[in-house]
Amino acid sequence: MFRLLTLALMACLSIGIADACVTRSGADKMMKKDHKSAPATAQPARPPVEAVREEFEALRASPSAERCELFLARHPDSVFADEARKLCSAARSQEQSR
Repeated sequence: MFRLLTLALMACLSIGIADACVTRSGADKMMKKDHKSAPATAQPARPPVEAVREEFEALRASPSAERCELFLARHPDSVFADEARKLCSAARSQEQSR
């Protein structure tokens, strides 16, 4: 039995989690540390349309056919999809003329 515990402890030491393996209080400490790192109040999630709008604005700032296609693949039914398709056509034309 002692040999098995020794091997288990050696395994814990080799992967750097000795505190959690040796005592339960080690695991408790790890959990408390993770709990303390969380903010006291969580920020409310922003509306999804805000994230899509920001992504579209970035696309509009520097359009490329590849970026347009990625945007349309992620947001094919968004309110910005029609304008993204126009940007995609223009970017393809510009890239082909080079």
